[in-house]
Amino acid sequence: MDNRRRYGRLRIPGTLCKLTGGHRLRCGWSGVLPAALLVYLSACSFSPPVKTISLASLEAAPAEPITDPNRYFVYDAGALRELCTPLGPRLGLLQVRSRREWQLLADAVPQVGPSCPNLQNGMLVGIACWAGTPIDGGWPIQLETVRVQSGGGLLNAKFNGGSYLPDGTARLETDYVKGLATVLVVDIDGTSFYPELSR
Repeated sequence: MDNRRRYGRLRIPGTLCKLTGGHRLRCGWSGVLPAALLVYLSACSFSPPVKTISLASLEAAPAEPITDPNRYFVYDAGALRELCTPLGPRLGLLQVRSRREWQLLADAVPQVGPSCPNLQNGMLVGIACWAGTPIDGGWPIQLETVRVQSGGGLLNAKFNGGSYLPDGTARLETDYVKGLATVLVVDIDGTSFYPELSR
């Protein structure tokens, strides 16, 4: 992990009401306070505040091994690709945080089944590979560990290089991670990706 900036800061969403369009609340008279408050609230968009997590603290968080991931063959790689944040030309990061996202995943990958995990206390995370079918018959990706700090996560995975049949299929490996709100860094074989910066 020497290629990382040790003192970088990463941002994750939370909850905060902030003004849009440069609106400000000015209250000169107490009689116009209700009207001004109404204008203030109508100009307020509920968007997440920004939490800052240092990369060093994220890397210092304990590494939890991923011991029992779920693996899926995906015959419609295009549908899966739309749900993922790209990590180069052959891989993508899947993050499922809501029932709507779970339903989109279930539509693209019916094998996940109808039962949605508890997304109030964590999230489903996965790495997809749409390189095709590995000629050696192996599995192309492995989730190895995850580090969680204040809801932000660093996901470590391994990609098995080699020759692939370009048959349009994809593979997906997932796991549920308690306490995780968003993946800030994905490390694949020592190469770091920052999915929140690519949005």
